[in-house]
Amino acid sequence: MLDPVWQAAWDSLLPQLKPDDRILAPIGDWPTPPVGTLRHYTDRIEVQNASVVILHKGRLNALPREALVRLCNEWQIVFANEVFVCFLRDGPRRFINSLRRHSRHFLPVRHHLRTRHFKRLGNTIFFVHIPKTAGTTVWNAIGHTVRAKAYYDSTASFRANPPSDDQFDLVGGHIPLATFQMHASPQDRFIGLLRDPVLRFRAAFLHSRRPHEDPKTFTPTMRLMRELPFKEFLAHPDARQEANLQLLMLGGSPGNDDDPTGRDVFVRACRALDSPRNLFMTTDPVAKFIADSRIILQTRPSTMPTQHLNVSDLDAQADDLAEFAACLLQIRALAAPELVLYERLRAHS
Repeated sequence: MLDPVWQAAWDSLLPQLKPDDRILAPIGDWPTPPVGTLRHYTDRIEVQNASVVILHKGRLNALPREALVRLCNEWQIVFANEVFVCFLRDGPRRFINSLRRHSRHFLPVRHHLRTRHFKRLGNTIFFVHIPKTAGTTVWNAIGHTVRAKAYYDSTASFRANPPSDDQFDLVGGHIPLATFQMHASPQDRFIGLLRDPVLRFRAAFLHSRRPHEDPKTFTPTMRLMRELPFKEFLAHPDARQEANLQLLMLGGSPGNDDDPTGRDVFVRACRALDSPRNLFMTTDPVAKFIADSRIILQTRPSTMPTQHLNVSDLDAQADDLAEFAACLLQIRALAAPELVLYERLRAHS
């Protein structure tokens, strides 16, 4: 396995496995287990008849709350690290105090189950995390002092387990605005960042080509960008959607099957940007966006420098950069609808 944190979780379970165990794990490059069977989860976690669960802490919202409570109360915790908590349905007696040994790494799970206790605001702030717009950096900067928060990995997990009104102060994820709005109250607010469309597209392309990324975790569009020569990908229908992803995430309908050139999509996106209750900025003043978001969340200003996360190594991907640059005119043509929206926001800012 490429990731040592994933390897550590796997190694911890191997000595505990029985011949008839049924392992449930997030999709990834797990080895074939020496005994038992292995089933993967992505956007939704359904325990069903599993006897071993490798729970990814970044996907707690893919599991119904009542199912997570049962795991914590009725199963044995045999391992926990920065990413995973590993449960056995019928763990040996010597693991009866394992929760105490792993309390530091188990703390995010405990907090997740007690978010109503930590909630401070009378409303909820929804962070529309458009991929490759410094969203990971922003979420880390504005969320690390917010205890009643939740991040959803996908639209499917959000729809399966949406938050209730009194549950979180901050909710984020790669979720279209229209989907968030379906579960928001009138007093709730929406925030997010937009990036230069060509640069955002380039960042998504570079991410898809990183050699250490696991394609099993990609969307179908990201896999196409990884597998096809970029010029061929631009001829695929997914390329226009990817080039206008920001426009679609802000102005798309809940069905998410809109044409980015449609007038209705543009109008809805402009309405979201223009609402005085919302906070949308370009990525240029990202420090100001973080400061203003902290004001909305009623948290203290940060004295720590912003840590930029999940960035590409441009030197290591020089060949990919050249492949992208050779198609620049075609890229700008595909992204034309979103470029209009972005320039409108930038001029207003």
